[in-house]
Amino acid sequence: MIEVENRFLLTEENKKKLIDGAESLGEEIFTDVYYDTVDASVMKRDMWLRLRSGKFEMKLPLNEKSVLQRKSNKYKEIETEEEIRMVLGLPLNGD
Repeated sequence: MIEVENRFLLTEENKKKLIDGAESLGEEIFTDVYYDTVDASVMKRDMWLRLRSGKFEMKLPLNEKSVLQRKSNKYKEIETEEEIRMVLGLPLNGD
């Protein structure tokens, strides 16, 4: 899966335009726990290791520009333990 994330300031006028005529399909609440080393070596590479609903996921950047130079963020999400271990350089078995 590829995730594209873009953040911007939303004016009240634009918020109203987005909501007018929209229908709520419900709400989903989840909690993410992010993991990294003490020196933040994962985050410094713009990678994000999280635990969501009891399952580890990792977001890997697909952008060529640095975080400060881009207008939106694109990430590939990997969800298998084997792929995550390979990215982190961990043995394929063990704790």
